Amino acid sequence: MKRYSDRKHDAKKLFKSKGGYNDLESARAFHPPDMPCDNWLRTIEGFREEKYIKRSKANTLVREKQQFPYRGGTSSYGSTAYKNVMFYDIDWVPTYAKTHTDNQGNWVDPVAEQNYDFVNSLFQTPSFLNQLNNYLASQGKGKSKDYDSDNLFDNESDDEPNDNDDDE
Repeated sequence: MKRYSDRKHDAKKLFKSKGGYNDLESARAFHPPDMPCDNWLRTIEGFREEKYIKRSKANTLVREKQQFPYRGGTSSYGSTAYKNVMFYDIDWVPTYAKTHTDNQGNWVDPVAEQNYDFVNSLFQTPSFLNQLNNYLASQGKGKSKDYDSDNLFDNESDDEPNDNDDDE
């Protein structure tokens, strides 16, 4: 069974191909064989809502700015990284590598690899780590982790326990 987002995407493509915003009458006159007419009309009305149109345009702009494919699924990188840190003890930089490589470990785009190399090199620089730790301490966030670029996917950590656990 298709996910809701897939069905909605298919409906939007069909809506556009049958006239779309420029010819609403043609779009309304046709409805998919696997969707009742009332549902099709409600779907078209949903596509016409100002909130939907605004969000759709914003999403289109974001996709145009995307420099390379993201392989982290439907979650954003920030959400994926947060979950990995909280539940699996995989930190931000290794999560970036994991979400921008294919199943064989090949980078999806040279820009993604360059970004990773740059950020990873920063985390190998003591002055950067010192600045980062000072900033995190000023925000009450604790220390950053050191990164082992040779063993990105190792979940074991020699770091201190997380100071941010709420023991209340």
